[in-house]
Amino acid sequence: VSDEQLQAAYAERRGEYDVPERRELIQITFPSEDDAKAALARLRDGTAISVIAGELGLDEADFKLGKVTRDELLSPVLADAAFATASGAWSEPVRGPLGWAIFRTDAIEEGKPSTFEEVRDRLLATLKLELAREQIYDTQNAIEDARAGGEALDAIAERFGLKVRHYSGVTS
Repeated sequence: VSDEQLQAAYAERRGEYDVPERRELIQITFPSEDDAKAALARLRDGTAISVIAGELGLDEADFKLGKVTRDELLSPVLADAAFATASGAWSEPVRGPLGWAIFRTDAIEEGKPSTFEEVRDRLLATLKLELAREQIYDTQNAIEDARAGGEALDAIAERFGLKVRHYSGVTS
């Protein structure tokens, strides 16, 4: 694998090696925008999350999302709202697929872009494995084509540098 191939593969697959931003989020969903706005006002005035959640019949597992990336949220609209919110702050209500949601960001883990040097060895190993699999597949297909064409097994084995083993006592 040449350096040019490695660089091209890194450019194509960089997202696999970058560490995305993660946020510790709380999300509460409401049936209407008015309900979400009213709850948001109460939360900003100091009402505990557990009180609001309890009124909705939710327990902690229903509203604490834990540390998530943008891609782990239900929709891009929700991700935009959640990831635009400062640490410790509540978002404005946003309409999502399941109703009107508000978010609070409790902690932010910054994302970290990868560098070519950091991932070079892992990427090289991955590309070598992929190339080996392709070569095995191509060789297997060529052998099967030769067999289907009537070529003798001994001739096929010699052409591909393989050994033919003969076993006695086996019926075909």
